[in-house]
Amino acid sequence: MFSLPPSMSNDRAYPRRWPALFVLSMALLMVVAANTSLTVAVTDIQQKLPAMTSQTRWILDAYPLTVASLLLLFGAAGDRYGRRRALNLGLAGFGAASVFAALSTTPGEVILARALMGVSGALIMPATLAFVRVLFPPSERKTAVTIWSASSGVAVAVGPLAAGALIGPLGWQAIFWLNVPIAVMLLILSAFTIPASRNESAPRLDVLGALLATAVLAPLTYGIIEGPTYGWFSAHVFGAFAIATIALALFVAWERHVASPMLDLAWFSHRSFQMGAGLLALGFTAMIGIVYISVLFLQQHQFHGALRTGTELLPLGVGILAGSAINGPVVGRFGIRLPVLTGLLMLAAGSAVLALAHSGYLPVAISLAVIGLGAGLWLPNLADAVLNGTPLAASGVAGATGDAAVELGSALGIALLGSVLTSGYQSRLPASISQLPAAAHNAVGDSLLGAHAVAARLPALQAHPLLSAADSAFVHGLTLAAVVAAGVALASALLAIRMPRHATAAGTETGHLDTRAVVDVPVAA
Repeated sequence: MFSLPPSMSNDRAYPRRWPALFVLSMALLMVVAANTSLTVAVTDIQQKLPAMTSQTRWILDAYPLTVASLLLLFGAAGDRYGRRRALNLGLAGFGAASVFAALSTTPGEVILARALMGVSGALIMPATLAFVRVLFPPSERKTAVTIWSASSGVAVAVGPLAAGALIGPLGWQAIFWLNVPIAVMLLILSAFTIPASRNESAPRLDVLGALLATAVLAPLTYGIIEGPTYGWFSAHVFGAFAIATIALALFVAWERHVASPMLDLAWFSHRSFQMGAGLLALGFTAMIGIVYISVLFLQQHQFHGALRTGTELLPLGVGILAGSAINGPVVGRFGIRLPVLTGLLMLAAGSAVLALAHSGYLPVAISLAVIGLGAGLWLPNLADAVLNGTPLAASGVAGATGDAAVELGSALGIALLGSVLTSGYQSRLPASISQLPAAAHNAVGDSLLGAHAVAARLPALQAHPLLSAADSAFVHGLTLAAVVAAGVALASALLAIRMPRHATAAGTETGHLDTRAVVDVPVAA
């Protein structure tokens, strides 16, 4: 059995927990920003490497694919072998992979580097949430989870802003160089703030369960990413989904059979865990998808540079901070169901506003502000619901499950809304583009950016109607994608009606924390 040492009792909590929360939140912000910051670099990467749209989509999605595939494995390994060890190994690997990415000269090398960053991200993410849960007593945990989750939300806006400031003078490589000093700083700070933490009574790692979980998540995420390229009903994508389905059946059968499963399937009978994980995936599908198509609109349709685009995404971060600030009092009075429902309805409303963004920045700003304010309400409460649906001893796996939902939702949002936008764009292009040379025809059909590049080489009498038609087709695709995002968010809100009013705990408040500092000097209370 587990027992909490005196330092973890309600009246004598771990003394460095708030500085530790800063390190954990910054680590999460870095990992999430590594995904969102690249959205504003797509245009620069396409022009400088150069890379096709399909390659840039893989540069974006190689990261969440790897993260989602390995989260459960690394979350379970952290619970057994040490969460601080997993965190520090992840930070070191993240910095090294970022160096590789910055030095890459081909799209393939960048894709590989992003996958390696994903391996490190899969070590970091579940460890951060597990520590938040273990370090804080129940009376402070909701506040800590709110701060932790707000950092991931703010990263959605801060990442593109930092990237935009660096891309102009330094190029897309600067996005990756920025990770290196941050990772080093966090490694140093963790030595003084993060204690060792592990499940001392954990059984042997469920290796087969971990491999089967990876066999579910990897082809599932791969199919989501490749759906827009090959078609959702193509043999290529259908095969990936079929492999994931077979692996899922085997995973469920094995987890029910093994004495000490990696993922206790009984957790899914707890409504807090079930609804929390599911709605996290759906919420991030709509939110990250909206961010992605907003960036494409601002850069390719409105011709805004990377820095300006990053700045224009700030309403999302401001909204998340504002929503997080009012979340506590709202939950205290009404429970978690009302703020989650309200936040998801705001996500639907903000997505609908973006459908009106035919020109100018104002509709985008309103959309992002409304979506951000809503995210400040649903994000921390859904993360808390996942945690409350699991025992404290399995915090790493619980955190990994929530993180996997986030990564799958993010990958699906980029793939799904990107696919809808592209399909809508291509469907409205005039038949006259078939008269262009093959290379020019493919470039116009690939993206609005390609259409402008082709038009720049045509006589004015041909360029003007091409640009007018391409711009109109892009807006049509954007509108369709925003409507799809609104539909996903609205469906999520309807599901949220089934959430319990309060996230009741399913597990016992037990665990093990080694509060010795790195120098092995006992920490005073």
